[in-house]
Amino acid sequence: MSKHLGFRAEDELAHATQRAAARSRIKVSDYIRQAVREKIEREAGHRMQTPYELGKEMFGRYGSGCGTLSVRGGERMRRALRARRESEES
Repeated sequence: MSKHLGFRAEDELAHATQRAAARSRIKVSDYIRQAVREKIEREAGHRMQTPYELGKEMFGRYGSGCGTLSVRGGERMRRALRARRESEES
């Protein structure tokens, strides 16, 4: 469920927000929603990781020693992400 929140922004902040949203090619409301979510996460001391951050130790490696990596890479990625999620929950 969503709840409507309203606020007033001075002209300079409103224009800067509109420009930033346009550069990101998203709606202003989506830009504000994302900014608020990031601030809340930062203040809570944790931030949701991006997909790249979740898998960065698996990217860019050569000679993994696994001959089926191209065929079973998705399966390995799911297992690694599941293990990381479980370790973060404990």
